[in-house]
Amino acid sequence: PVLHVKVVDDVTCDPVANAKVQLLEPPSPQHQGAVRTRMTFETNRKSTLTDEEGRVELTTSPGRPMSLRASRSGYATLNLPERTYGAEELEVRLAVGGQVKVTVRDPSGAPLPNARISRRSPSDRFGGNHGTVRADDQGIHTFEHLSPGSHSFRIEVARGSSGIMVFSGFDDESAGADWTRVEVGANTIHELDLVGAANGNLHGRLTVRGRPLADASLQLSPWSERDDFHVDMRSIGGTQEKTNSTGAYELTDRSAGEYELTVNHPDRWMEAKLRVTIQEGDNEFNFDLSDTILEGRVLDTAGNGIAGAELRPVVSGPGGGTRRVMMIATSMPGGGGGGVIRIGGPHSSTVSDEDGSFRLHGVR
Repeated sequence: PVLHVKVVDDVTCDPVANAKVQLLEPPSPQHQGAVRTRMTFETNRKSTLTDEEGRVELTTSPGRPMSLRASRSGYATLNLPERTYGAEELEVRLAVGGQVKVTVRDPSGAPLPNARISRRSPSDRFGGNHGTVRADDQGIHTFEHLSPGSHSFRIEVARGSSGIMVFSGFDDESAGADWTRVEVGANTIHELDLVGAANGNLHGRLTVRGRPLADASLQLSPWSERDDFHVDMRSIGGTQEKTNSTGAYELTDRSAGEYELTVNHPDRWMEAKLRVTIQEGDNEFNFDLSDTILEGRVLDTAGNGIAGAELRPVVSGPGGGTRRVMMIATSMPGGGGGGVIRIGGPHSSTVSDEDGSFRLHGVR
């Protein structure tokens, strides 16, 4: 069945040309709450843009609930409630929408230039987090043509690495207190001030039983009472902070607050997670890590040692299940060779020796 859609201006009722119209499938039940996904259902491969008369045709999927979205520059994106569509004619109206001017300041009231601001729309089921933008040199960014409803804004804290951030696990609802909500209406203008935390530096020295922990990789992320079984984040391809030959490290220009300092080292088979507090100015944090060792042998049913067996300790999850390790296959541009990135555990595994014995340092 073909759905005939006409898109018009909400005020003048004039047809809106070059508006994008989509039929969107709702998230699958198994994805809701765990990993937010978006899927676009576009069976009209030739075009989903309206013509000069504001019209477009879409092939529907009978009996399948879907949401219709219409968008065009200069207008607020329109998302109609989920329902089934058939062979029918439908007129949708695009409005200019509302505006929110966000100014980011430091605790003293001075503008924070080039601050990162995120926006999300809880009322928009398919919108989710709309990404991060940069404020200008006066700490200002104006969000225009926002759909009526609830929009939330917050300052994004720098993570300290310049690579690709990979997220797995659940939504960041635990950080809901960081968001400031604004109720946007049609043709409304709001001004919002966001106050960023003061910045501080963290330095110190990491040791293991008094010996320097050299060349350890450090990752700083906001503190959460939940175990990282739920949320996992790594930086790929960026410059990571490391300890030097004496175990010393320095993390500069970080927002004040409670953090989790994750320490990884090639000789330690599990990451160490340390709770640290950063206040304005210089902060020192020294820590002597334990060296818990797990040793044993891998045997066959006859009691003989098995050489070359791969071992990897992982944290037991809720219900006794082991924590999942995400595998990402990568390939180089131009058809070059690729690799595998492990997320959720040490970046290598150990193998048993000739008689099947093994010795794992740094087990949590």
